[in-house]
Amino acid sequence: MEAVRFLVLPTIGIAVNVVLWVNINTSAKLLGLGWLVLGGVYLAVISKGFRHLPQPILDEAEEEQSAAPERV
Repeated sequence: MEAVRFLVLPTIGIAVNVVLWVNINTSAKLLGLGWLVLGGVYLAVISKGFRHLPQPILDEAEEEQSAAPERV
């Protein structure tokens, strides 16, 4: 069962990704590359040149929980 979980399923996933990347339009590849570069620039800016960890993004439930005083 471990071989299926750690070898077969990831291999199927890689094969699906390769087929998708081979058959995708060139303009879609360039758009994806541009989006990746834009994300890298954004991360570099918010982490001050990768010298500091960026602040974590909290969802509404976590924000309410962190704002409420802890009960002991």
